[in-house]
Amino acid sequence: MSISGLIEQQVQARPDAIAVAYPGLGGDGASLTYAELSRAANRLAAHLRARGVGRGDRVVTSLRPGPELVTAFLGIVRAGAAYVPVDPADPAERRRLIVRDSAARTVLTEGAGAAEYRGQDLTVVAVDAEAAEIAARPGTLPAGDAGDITPEDTAYVCYTSGTTG
Repeated sequence: MSISGLIEQQVQARPDAIAVAYPGLGGDGASLTYAELSRAANRLAAHLRARGVGRGDRVVTSLRPGPELVTAFLGIVRAGAAYVPVDPADPAERRRLIVRDSAARTVLTEGAGAAEYRGQDLTVVAVDAEAAEIAARPGTLPAGDAGDITPEDTAYVCYTSGTTG
């Protein structure tokens, strides 16, 4: 069963149970139930598809830690694409290298991070600036849409620093 399918099992069995809890810094934590996570991921998947993301694409994601990062992962795989995380705190050259090397055509980011990627041959999705547009998308996938990657698809591309130990 897929990651998305496992989440959907929990949506059916325990929709109001906490799926993601983030303690935050300074008490600004947040959480999402399974139902909220699924709806948010479906909306993001629909938005990404509307912006041209499809099966086999790679989406670089440069977001701060929090529930939105989990939503981004699930939304990306539900759009049929692969999740490529980039720490927004990494040096700019490392971020640029990952974007180039991964052959990503889309970057999912927020705030000032969006400006860094504009002017390149990339689709930039700024989740904060596009929040209203994303929220207006349907919270369910169209009938007959599996909305997921398959076992043959790449789900996650991870770049490491190259150190061991």
